[in-house]
Amino acid sequence: MPTVTGLRLFAADLPFKTAFRHAAAARTTSESLFLRIRLDSGVEGWGESLPRAYVSGERREQAFALLRGAILPALLGRTFQSPAEVVSFLEKCDGKAPSELARPDVPQTSAWCSVDLALLDAFGRAFGEPVWLGAAGGRPSAAALRRYRYGGVVSAGRGWPYAVSLLKVRAFGFPHVKLKLERDGAVRAARTARRLLGRRVDLRVDANMAWEVEQALEVIRELRSVGIGSFEQPIAADDLAGLARLVAESSAGIMVDEGLTDRDSLQRFISHRACTGANVRISSAAASSARTPGAGRRWTPA
Repeated sequence: MPTVTGLRLFAADLPFKTAFRHAAAARTTSESLFLRIRLDSGVEGWGESLPRAYVSGERREQAFALLRGAILPALLGRTFQSPAEVVSFLEKCDGKAPSELARPDVPQTSAWCSVDLALLDAFGRAFGEPVWLGAAGGRPSAAALRRYRYGGVVSAGRGWPYAVSLLKVRAFGFPHVKLKLERDGAVRAARTARRLLGRRVDLRVDANMAWEVEQALEVIRELRSVGIGSFEQPIAADDLAGLARLVAESSAGIMVDEGLTDRDSLQRFISHRACTGANVRISSAAASSARTPGAGRRWTPA
């Protein structure tokens, strides 16, 4: 049986060519964590995560310390008899380390994501089987694979540099584009994006908690007029009442992002009718949480 014999954790700052900005942060590097798992057969698997304090409550140095000091030592010597056994173990963990390794109330979903993905990669390679994470646990059909879509992401700005970014996205032919807005100038930036990308592009916006409820309602009304129907995390992630009001009063698609970190958070949004969709970011919430039924699909309250 393949056995974990080596683990190595890396903190890496991968530089961007241009700064990436939105309402919650501005970055010039990726600020990533990488985990390499080595098995006794020599096979290696890799996992990655991007800890974000405003998403899962984890800073990178905290996630690094939790992994190095508590979680990774306990994984040495771990064996699995099949890829299905790996998936079963991770589903039982449900996006967090076993409670004997880290208290459930300790922010850790991003840290555990590194382990989740590295185990899937290493043991999938060891058994020579791709790890398919479909709802039924099997290989997706050809029709399902054709439904996967890739989109572009652009940080809102002004002037020629912003226009160049939009024109590059258009030149690559992305049919779906997400525009990362800042606190001010959202309407101007969105109108520029629509003008340069054209009407055929499915344009949506991500506000990263930029607005209060009243401001969000006003901006949403204005942006609907330029063909934008989906609004990602327009207000604070924990403002369930405010998000429910946006769903009820705007008739727009309200997508949650920063507030979605585990199964419980998703259930809270559903029970409060506080979103119509969810953005599942595997790098910030472990892949086993992303396998929660319905978590990656559009959801519309009755």
